[in-house]
Amino acid sequence: MIGKSLGRSPLAKSKQARALKLLSTGLVVSIAALTAGMVVAVASPTPGVALSSSVSSSASATSSPLSDRAGYSTGNLILTEPNAELTTDLNDMSQAGGTWLRLNFSRANMQPTPTSISWAQTDRVVTAASARGFKIIGVISYSPAWDRPPGTSWQWAPSDPSHFATFAAAVAARYAPQQVNVWEIWNEPNSAEYWAPKPNPVAYAHLLEATSVAIHAVNSKAVVLSGGLSPVATTPSGSDIAPKAFLQVVYQAGAGPFFDGVAIHPYSYPYLPTDTAGGASNGFAQLPAIHDLMVSHGDAQKSVWLTEYGAPTGTSTHAISEARQAQMVQLALGQIRQWPWVSVLLWYSPRDKAADPQSPDDNFGLVRYDFSLKPSFTAFRSAVLGSQ
Repeated sequence: MIGKSLGRSPLAKSKQARALKLLSTGLVVSIAALTAGMVVAVASPTPGVALSSSVSSSASATSSPLSDRAGYSTGNLILTEPNAELTTDLNDMSQAGGTWLRLNFSRANMQPTPTSISWAQTDRVVTAASARGFKIIGVISYSPAWDRPPGTSWQWAPSDPSHFATFAAAVAARYAPQQVNVWEIWNEPNSAEYWAPKPNPVAYAHLLEATSVAIHAVNSKAVVLSGGLSPVATTPSGSDIAPKAFLQVVYQAGAGPFFDGVAIHPYSYPYLPTDTAGGASNGFAQLPAIHDLMVSHGDAQKSVWLTEYGAPTGTSTHAISEARQAQMVQLALGQIRQWPWVSVLLWYSPRDKAADPQSPDDNFGLVRYDFSLKPSFTAFRSAVLGSQ
């Protein structure tokens, strides 16, 4: 089962002790300071009961409704948009049938000082999404200026993993009463675009270990995912490391007992997800090899979580047609039904970020920026709700 207890084996126990030593006794004090004045009630799991209907064994995944395995990766727009737009976006997502929502918890934005956290943006969205029955995957990532070298950017790896772990524990404790139990640790750590100055799987493994122990310490129901890996090819400069190669080093560094699932971003555009002609450029086609690697390390019981997948429409050189985007939705959702080892697929993104058709990053939505529906919205709804 996903979410198995850490420390069941001697190996897991030794690695848990190593991470706890890294965190030191300051963790509890730091969490208490960050959550001062906040009532935290973390429920204990009921013996013999699965963590949730969505966190299921691979044997039952193919028979579960597709709505339990589909959702949306939201980006930052949802955190800052006005209440009326947030309401419309959440209503559209609900009508499309997906039940999962991935939400950013960026330290760079939320933790301006070591002893303070700004909760307003995430509180608002978590409350609104939970009221509609969405299951939230929180992605914890990035570094504030005080926890990275001077003159660097938010993508920089944290100077001290224990600071990151303390923040993660405070976040997990705050939202456990709202049943936010799934936490993805960092975003695309295998690319210099999001882990600067360049990806370091050993350093990431240490961060994952410390953070996993900290989160499980405050929420025994937590499901910790490794950071969603970008479908890049390994470069000679080391600025990118291919997902399978990166994950292999994470395992070799001893972090296997500290994640309950592997998150991947298997972008494939302009290729269809089922198009093997794309080769290494088709992240979706690489997924069976990722799962095979997990099995080879004794993790057959863990699932792959597709926490971002999508394709841009518009007029840029990277864009595909709206009709092809709809086809990608149908094929991707259809394919995961054939892969019981995939827990969820989250489409990035539910709505376009802006109205500029020439910007590829602004046009991944199932819904246009003006809230009109693309054909992909109908395709998503049909694939998800039509399967029940």
